Amino acid sequence: MMTKYGSGTRIEYLLRDWLVSQGYAVVRSAGSKGPVDLISFDGDNVYFIQSKSENGKRKSYGKDVRALVAMKVPPCAKKFLMVKRGMALVVRNVSDGEEIIIPWKVVSLAGKELRRSKDG
Repeated sequence: MMTKYGSGTRIEYLLRDWLVSQGYAVVRSAGSKGPVDLISFDGDNVYFIQSKSENGKRKSYGKDVRALVAMKVPPCAKKFLMVKRGMALVVRNVSDGEEIIIPWKVVSLAGKELRRSKDG
């Protein structure tokens, strides 16, 4: 049985691989107990990301969102809560509440393709 920490780490690596496959550079905050698990950036923007995984019951993550909102960041930065919810990735901009939903299959396949290209 996977621990909460192990499950969280797995989600962070999958999100990292997916973001890299989309052209972002990504830094993972290993052992993170703070408001940010991943920092990703492209030429113009920086993204601070808190990642979560749900197995069944939905959660609000109020404490995590408040910590992320309170964090001081440069004007070019955006803050996101990314939640693996069932077979989807819910990406919420914590500043304006806008959400998009991405099929989880898209995320996991992109990561697998990236790992294959590194091995080959």
